[in-house]
Amino acid sequence: MKPKPLILCIALCAFTGCKPQDPPISEVPVVLDTTHTDMKYRMERWLATAEYEPLYLGPPQDTIVLDYRLAYTQGSPAAGCFIDWLDEREFRSREVGTIWIVVDTSQRIAHEGGVFRDYQDPSFWAHPVMLVNQVEDTVYIGYGGDLSLIMEARNETGQWRAIEEPFLWTCGNGVGSIVLPPGNIAITAALIRKGELPTECRLKSGDVYSNTFRASIDRREFESRFDDHGAYKKEVGTFPERRAEFPGGDSAMTAWLGENLHYPDTLTDVSGKVWVGFEIMADGAVSDVRVLRSLRPDFDDAVVRVVRSMPPWEPAVGLDGQPMVSTLSLPVSFKPE
Repeated sequence: MKPKPLILCIALCAFTGCKPQDPPISEVPVVLDTTHTDMKYRMERWLATAEYEPLYLGPPQDTIVLDYRLAYTQGSPAAGCFIDWLDEREFRSREVGTIWIVVDTSQRIAHEGGVFRDYQDPSFWAHPVMLVNQVEDTVYIGYGGDLSLIMEARNETGQWRAIEEPFLWTCGNGVGSIVLPPGNIAITAALIRKGELPTECRLKSGDVYSNTFRASIDRREFESRFDDHGAYKKEVGTFPERRAEFPGGDSAMTAWLGENLHYPDTLTDVSGKVWVGFEIMADGAVSDVRVLRSLRPDFDDAVVRVVRSMPPWEPAVGLDGQPMVSTLSLPVSFKPE
């Protein structure tokens, strides 16, 4: 019996490998955001600067009302979590076992964009993130006005790579710390991204990782827009405003591949995935089909052949409204019936 192909056009399969036990998402409180109504999804162009302002600092509660000016509020119940830079006390660093990080994708809140926000724009959709102190010590969780978190994502070959970099303070003094006392939690917001690459993401703080969650990003988010001297080296105009699309959409592509993919006759018990990358030209033609992650040469060849024979796509459209070349990837999984 020939292996049966399973076409995955929208989401990635789970990757194998060891990871810390995921924290219990069921323990995230109900988060109330009553100040935002006009929001949109964030589309990043390149490697972003991490922005995770604390929206709550304090004891656990069943329901929490977010405070988007928490870092700048004097005399608030959370004031003890903001430590002056002249304070000589030592606190515990973030390491495995000190804190939990939980991204709750069942709830949506606002992300205001921090110091890099264009205040002419609305806020962006985000998921609440909870940090929980698990030890009897007070733990460092941030500096200045942000929690020390960055987001990572799996690239097209399954490797975890950062899609954010921490903000670097250039002043020599005056930057305080944010700490989490025993028994307390912190709430912040993780942007919900939109892009053409479906993948898994997670948050990282020191040596501690959050649960993984599904997301879609732009593959250029793994790259910095700047060179080693801080100068622009890429033009934002090369980023598609609208991604390329198979005629009829993803479901039509799944059906087309199911009808046209011919299985190799060499083996009957092979299972695994072939990842292919390809370009959609400005006229919609499929070009430069290549294997990104191999299964076996015969299975690789079968996938490359069928992708090359695809009908013309609707091309991507750039910020200038003109059709443009775009790069896509597609995972095809084989498993025996």
